[in-house]
Amino acid sequence: MLESNTLTAKHLHLGPGSIWKKPGIEWITIDADPNNGDMCANLNQDQSLPFSDDTFDSLYASHFFEHISIFAIQPLLNECFRVLRENGVLRIVIPDVLKSIREFLRSNNDFDLFKRRRQRAPDYTLFECLREDFLSESLQKNVFGEQALAHQNAFDFETIEKYMKKSGFTSIYQSNWGKSSFPQFHWETEQLRGEWAQHDRSLYIEGIK
Repeated sequence: MLESNTLTAKHLHLGPGSIWKKPGIEWITIDADPNNGDMCANLNQDQSLPFSDDTFDSLYASHFFEHISIFAIQPLLNECFRVLRENGVLRIVIPDVLKSIREFLRSNNDFDLFKRRRQRAPDYTLFECLREDFLSESLQKNVFGEQALAHQNAFDFETIEKYMKKSGFTSIYQSNWGKSSFPQFHWETEQLRGEWAQHDRSLYIEGIK
């Protein structure tokens, strides 16, 4: 477990990556890459969050939970629930794999996501294009090692809802890109770009403690 610090932050971002910029001093970050977070932790190896109970008003995780293994997902969501204050919110953005499955079953070689993956790997079969929603090679070999996985988990809404309910979240619902009811996420449409910003690619979920 990481050593706790005395924090004034109200919001926690899990896995912000290198592009995200803090919208204010009320945010704190954890990332596996020490260059990207205020705190460094591989949450696949240790799911403990280094904070006291009821610390944060909100947690944000965009295209993060698909990188968490099937063995670590429930303990980590339990920790997210623990460190949230009453009525705190967890906002999750994850790949919408059902959309990829539908396009695969349609044999849609023109699906934008599949075309992007073939630009990187021209010899990919259509199934390999789909498979990267579930399993993909890490591009952060300097952090995770030569044979590490990036994507190693996948969800539809029913499945992520089940995990969140087990953690204690009672109000769980689908949202949309930039459509959160909570003003602390106002920066979403201003900062984040890529697949996570595509409503036809991603699934947006909020859960209230």
